[in-house]
Amino acid sequence: MTVIIRDDWSGRETGDIVEEFSGKNAIKNRIVYHHGIRLGTGGARNDVVKSSQMAFGRGDYLYLSDNDVYFTPGWLEKLTTCYEEAWSLGYRVIGAYNHPFHQPVMRHYSHHGQVHEVNALASQSMLMRWKVWDEFGPFVETPIDKVCQSEDVAFSNKIREAGYKVGVVSPWLVVNTGITNSFGEKIPGWKIVKSQCPRGVICE
Repeated sequence: MTVIIRDDWSGRETGDIVEEFSGKNAIKNRIVYHHGIRLGTGGARNDVVKSSQMAFGRGDYLYLSDNDVYFTPGWLEKLTTCYEEAWSLGYRVIGAYNHPFHQPVMRHYSHHGQVHEVNALASQSMLMRWKVWDEFGPFVETPIDKVCQSEDVAFSNKIREAGYKVGVVSPWLVVNTGITNSFGEKIPGWKIVKSQCPRGVICE
């Protein structure tokens, strides 16, 4: 498993925290950290996937995340188990979280929980096999000075146009804790996102 944390335009305080967990506390050194990268969100994701592969090679899966999320206990084992079952149903990417604006269009039930099919999956949480990335990646390039440019929607659309599905597990295993974007502005739907944050977890 290669775990990728993307960090774009955050302050030094956040950088220090991520560096701490990218070092001695990293699981099998499978965390790649990029600080202050200036490529736009699409380009930043593409760059960190490339850098991770060069540093660590490829594991069974590729997982994309953000640095402002909360992981529930046992999230990874549950997510990968659901992914393997969802694969046979035509899913190629699933997440442990999705933006609340992306409502499910279909629900599938498995022995290990529900997978909700969605039209688009937010990039805070994406699990896939490497061959899925080879077929449908990379993300479209986006402007350096803008966010919310829908590179995750375009990625989801390519998968769906090929006849496959994207989905999210339910209940969520990862929670978004970031309600402001890289420029300090409130994100779309921030009030809903904040209301979903577990008690005791900082959401800002």
